[in-house]
Amino acid sequence: MTLTPTTPPHDVLATVDLGSNSFRLQVSRVVEDQLYPLDALKETVRLGSPDG
Repeated sequence: MTLTPTTPPHDVLATVDLGSNSFRLQVSRVVEDQLYPLDALKETVRLGSPDG
């Protein structure tokens, strides 16, 4: 793996997206400039609701 200013020095990355209604987590393997999904999770959180 050749490191560039935009290439993280990891073989596996996790991304998190926390919105007002859902939480998403995706774990991917990095191979050169490609991401290959390993696992994903999506949960409803309802932070934007009055009951949140």
